[in-house]
Amino acid sequence: MSLRRILLVTVLSLVAIGQITSFVWIYSEGQEEMEEVLDSDLLSQAGWTSLWLKNLPAEDTEKIATNLTERQFEGLPADWVMDQGYHLVSSRLQLWDAKLQRWWPEDLPREPIEKAGFGWHDFGGLRWRTFDLVLDDVPIRARLWQSLDVRDVALEETLEAMLLPNIAVLVLLLFILGIVIHRSLSPLSVLAQRLSRRPADDLSTLPSPSRTEEIQQLTQSLNGWILRLNDTLQRERGFASDVAHELRSPLAALQLQLDEFSADQPGITQARNSVRRLARVVDQLLSLARLEHRLATLRLQPVALDTLLEELLGEMADQVLAKGKEIELTGQAGEVQSEPILLSVVLRNLLENASKYSDAGSLIEVELRENDSEVLCLVRDRGAGIPAARRSEVQQRFVRLDTGRDGAGLGLAIVGRICDALHIDWQLQDRDDGQNGLQVYLRWPR
Repeated sequence: MSLRRILLVTVLSLVAIGQITSFVWIYSEGQEEMEEVLDSDLLSQAGWTSLWLKNLPAEDTEKIATNLTERQFEGLPADWVMDQGYHLVSSRLQLWDAKLQRWWPEDLPREPIEKAGFGWHDFGGLRWRTFDLVLDDVPIRARLWQSLDVRDVALEETLEAMLLPNIAVLVLLLFILGIVIHRSLSPLSVLAQRLSRRPADDLSTLPSPSRTEEIQQLTQSLNGWILRLNDTLQRERGFASDVAHELRSPLAALQLQLDEFSADQPGITQARNSVRRLARVVDQLLSLARLEHRLATLRLQPVALDTLLEELLGEMADQVLAKGKEIELTGQAGEVQSEPILLSVVLRNLLENASKYSDAGSLIEVELRENDSEVLCLVRDRGAGIPAARRSEVQQRFVRLDTGRDGAGLGLAIVGRICDALHIDWQLQDRDDGQNGLQVYLRWPR
C-alpha cells in the first residue's frame, strides 16, 4: 500500500472516529439539555395551571372543571404546529377532585395525585413525563402529561440540523486533506521517477524536488550515498584493472625468458604452463574489469541473434578447426533485447568452453529456436559434460573441474554475471537429443 493511501485511510479513520464520538457526546448532552428545557416548559404549564386553580370561583368545582375539561383540555395532536414554526409538545391536562373522587378526562389512568413533583408514566404505548400539582386549600389537583416521543423527535431534529453541515464540512475537510497529502508527497514521486529514469552510469547528485525540510534531508542523504558509492566503484574498478596491467608486463617478459630454454630441461614445460595459465587469469581479470564498467553503462537494444552468431562463428572458425573440431549453426531467430558486445562475450565464452572440453573430431552445435513467447539458443558439445550436482559450483569464480586444462575458472562466472544483467534465463543441462555432452540453454522471453 502506498504512503499516500495509508495517510488518507488513517486521517479518514481518525476523523470518522472523532465525528462518531462527537455525535454520541452531543446526543447524550443534547438529551439532557432537551429534558431540562421541556421540564422547564412543563413547569411553566404547571404555573399557569396553578394560577387557574387558585382563581377558581367558590362555586360548583365539579361543573367548572367539567366544562373546562370538555372545552380546553382534550389531548392535542403531536404534529400540530404553532405559528412560530415549532412543534407543539403533545401535552394533556388531567384533573382530579380529591373530595368527590372524580377524574377528568375519563381516558387517562386514574391514579391519586398525592404529592407534587415530576414523575414517569406509561400510557397508550408511550412513555410520558408528568408533573403533579397539589395546592393547599384547593380540592382540585392536576397532573400535566407530556409525551416522551416528542422529546425524542425534537432531539433528532436538532441532531439532523447539525448533521448535514458537519457532513459537508467533513467532505470538504477530506478533500482539502487529500490535496495537501498529494502535494506533500508528490516530491517523493518526482524523486523516485528521477532515480528510475537515471542511467546506471549516472552517479551525479540529485537536485531537491522540494524546499520542505524532510525532502531536502532525504535528497542530501541520497546524494551522500551516491557519492560514496561512486568512490567505492571507482576504487574497485581501478584496483582490478591496475593489478592486471601491472602483472601483464612481467608475465610477458617471464614467458619470453622461458621460451629461450629447451623443453628438455627439467621443469621448463611445467613453468611455461603455469605462466601461461597465470597470463590467462590476468586477461580474464582485465575482462572482468571491463565487463563491470560496461554493465554500469548498460544500454539494451534490439540485436539480431542469428547475424551475431554468424559473425562470431566466422571469427572462431579457424581457431576451432585448428583443434580438429567443427561448429554448426542451425535454425533461425529474430531480434532480442540485449547489448551486442556483452552478448558476444557470453556466446564466445560458451563456444570456447565447448571447443575446449569437446572430444577431438567432434561437432559443436548451435541451434536457434523461436516462437511467440520466447527465443532460444542452445550450445551443445560432445564432451564429458558436467555432473548435475556440480553445475552450480562451476558457475562460481575460479572453480575448475578439470585442472589439467588451461583456464582460470572465470568463463562461466562471466557468463552468469552478464546473463543476470541482460535478463537472460540460462541453464547447464544434459543434451536433449540423447547424446553425451553438455547443453547450455539461453532463453529470452518475448
